[in-house]
Amino acid sequence: MQGVDELRGAEHTAVPDRIEVGTWAAAAVATLGDVTIGNARPEHLELLLAKLADAGAQIELPSSALLERDGKTFVWVVDAATRKVSIREVKIGARDADSFRVAEGLAAGTRVVTAGVHSLLPDQVVKIQDTHL
Repeated sequence: MQGVDELRGAEHTAVPDRIEVGTWAAAAVATLGDVTIGNARPEHLELLLAKLADAGAQIELPSSALLERDGKTFVWVVDAATRKVSIREVKIGARDADSFRVAEGLAAGTRVVTAGVHSLLPDQVVKIQDTHL
């Protein structure tokens, strides 16, 4: 067996069941790492996501999800049952050109619109595509 002097990041695709998703998410929080999990169902992970948030996990979203009006910051959230959107004010933590972290106003597992945010209206029905955590 041969080892290496240092490790580097990698991409891995796994079946997105709640156990697999929970394991990856918990490992990222425990190691203060970053992980993007796609194609999972947040409604199956509500308790886990709440506990991870209590442990310091942060919600990071693409910049395309952010709507700024009158000096305030908002995101559109989607009701999974009706697929209707509503606007929610959020407080922003860290921010760069590609993404931002939500400091307040959004619970883990909440579905957020990430494209076309400037053309939506309250109670508009949207199509839900891939689920990303």
